[in-house]
Amino acid sequence: MLARIPTALIAFALGVKALAQAPVSGTVETFFVASSPKKGFVHRLSWAELNGRLRDNVKATLSLTELPNMRMLDEACLAFEAGPNMVRAGRIRTAFGLSDWSELYYNGFNHLPLIRLFPVVGGLNLLRSDSGIEITTSTGTVQVQAALIDTDPSRFQVLPHRMRHATARLQTAVGPAIIGANVLTGLSGDDRVFGLDFRWATTRFLLRGETLHGSGPGPTSSGYYLDLAYRIPKATRTQLVGRSEGFSGLGGVYRLQTVGVRHFVHPMVGLNLNYGWSTGEDVSRFGGAAPEGWTLQTMLRMTF
Repeated sequence: MLARIPTALIAFALGVKALAQAPVSGTVETFFVASSPKKGFVHRLSWAELNGRLRDNVKATLSLTELPNMRMLDEACLAFEAGPNMVRAGRIRTAFGLSDWSELYYNGFNHLPLIRLFPVVGGLNLLRSDSGIEITTSTGTVQVQAALIDTDPSRFQVLPHRMRHATARLQTAVGPAIIGANVLTGLSGDDRVFGLDFRWATTRFLLRGETLHGSGPGPTSSGYYLDLAYRIPKATRTQLVGRSEGFSGLGGVYRLQTVGVRHFVHPMVGLNLNYGWSTGEDVSRFGGAAPEGWTLQTMLRMTF
């Protein structure tokens, strides 16, 4: 399944080394899921990333995602850094709420939040890669990020064709909590997505969540999710997790509850055991995107 990904990554690594003679680091991950009443594991997705330092203040990133029926670029960009400020250009995963890879896939759950998976306004959803430019600047405990993007690049497109959307994110720390406010807007229409997110962490507990709302002339949706994770004393590789989420859109109001256990058998091998049930309209129309009953996921990781 990953036959083409290492080839692309090796070629990228050789190119970076030839240009900069700099160290290159990388990660390759594969996720498999088993669910009731089906038998056996099926491939959920694979992901690979390379990072190379071209100069002290310039970093190159290339990442690819492989789904059961599709392969595509995740990111292919250059980052220019100056202290707390940064500019990223190329194909990027634009900052909008809890949107980076670790927030989406390293959380103990075997599915993505519904509000991130389905369109929020028109055909625009938040599970996507963009092409464009993003600026990050920080002052004290406040971070501001703004981007001008093409939200509909082809699977292997790097440079933007039509930058018709803009995003802005304001993030600040309040004690042990990090709170963010987000907006995505079309430049020639009324389609907008508004979002609030937070993350609160202690030694044992992690509480985080998002609420998102679409606004525009076409079909819109809104929703939320709230995650709680608890790290068991003297069992540093094990967490208990729970998620409550709601999604209003696609002709109904859907609510899904999930509880589970996250355990690392080895730093490179992780297991998630989840049990989910719906309390709103029937979520079976979404199939594996909103799993009910038992699911077991294994993650295999290689770093270099």
